[in-house]
Amino acid sequence: MKTMKQLITAVAILLSVQVFAISDIQIRSNGTSEVIIEAQKTSGQEIIRIFDEEGTVLFFERINGDSYQKTFTLSTLPNGKYFVEYENDSKINTAVIVKKENNTLVTSNFNQVSFKPMINQEGDYLSVGLTNPQLKNVIMNITDSNGFELTEIKNLNELFVKKTFNTKRLPKGEYTVQVKCGKKSFTKLISIK
Repeated sequence: MKTMKQLITAVAILLSVQVFAISDIQIRSNGTSEVIIEAQKTSGQEIIRIFDEEGTVLFFERINGDSYQKTFTLSTLPNGKYFVEYENDSKINTAVIVKKENNTLVTSNFNQVSFKPMINQEGDYLSVGLTNPQLKNVIMNITDSNGFELTEIKNLNELFVKKTFNTKRLPKGEYTVQVKCGKKSFTKLISIK
């Protein structure tokens, strides 16, 4: 019973954080072939990316202020589906733009959220955590600078994925931590000193 209450509380907190985070970034069409993206309360560390269905990046920009507003004209692009990603240090919000025959754009707001893993190194311990609300399959692996895989953990499909690794016996050097969640992949370089 106590575990169930903790789970419900965690989900409620997660959903409230998600709603707050989504409300800080908005996308809308002005009725023509233009899309307006606005962000409030930014830290200056966020990234905006626009790419097509094949994954070709059409636009990339790092936000350098506490707010952001930009209008994008898509009239020269072929009809089809495009994606806008708004990324900060903890998550990636994705919106969808569909360009149709008459140059009108249908947009979905930034309602697709992918949480980024938290990778922390403290003393002889490395902790890797990820919020996984859609219960996607998570894979974690650590490789050395030669590409030799030290560990791989598969089939983690829990709401909160957290693993701690003892790095005390590892030789000094650079290591790569990779976390895959569904189709998304995140990589971080760490140093053992």
